Amino acid sequence: MKKILCSLISLSAVLLFISCTNTQKKPDPVKPQPIEEGWISDDEFRVKVSGTTDSSAADVSMLMKSSEAAAVKKARETVVKNFVSTRMKQSPGAGTYAVVALSIDKDFRDIIEAGKIITENYSADNKTCTVVYQVEKTGLKKMVEQKK
Repeated sequence: MKKILCSLISLSAVLLFISCTNTQKKPDPVKPQPIEEGWISDDEFRVKVSGTTDSSAADVSMLMKSSEAAAVKKARETVVKNFVSTRMKQSPGAGTYAVVALSIDKDFRDIIEAGKIITENYSADNKTCTVVYQVEKTGLKKMVEQKK
């Protein structure tokens, strides 16, 4: 009986010791997600869009190039739309949407076309590409907001 009692006490002591030493691991600090859309700074603007190709090419690299081109085209169009919206909010007397869109397209075409892909991801079949597209120029935000 003494042996059983000693065994139980020993087992309890071991379990107590194990439970006391089992400290919870602190969770890793959450890394901030990079900004994928909107103004990154007064000089940088990003959009996130997906483009899909209707190509039926069997070559994977051709599908990827085609879907990336579709995504970049859509990204450039989205940048123009965002810039038009920004200008119209900041300068209510800037004119109609069509007039402002023409002005934005003319004034910022080179900047928008010189944009770069920050990230790109493809669907399993490579027919859809999602890109984060960035345009940048010193003082870009002020340029977009100001009515010409």
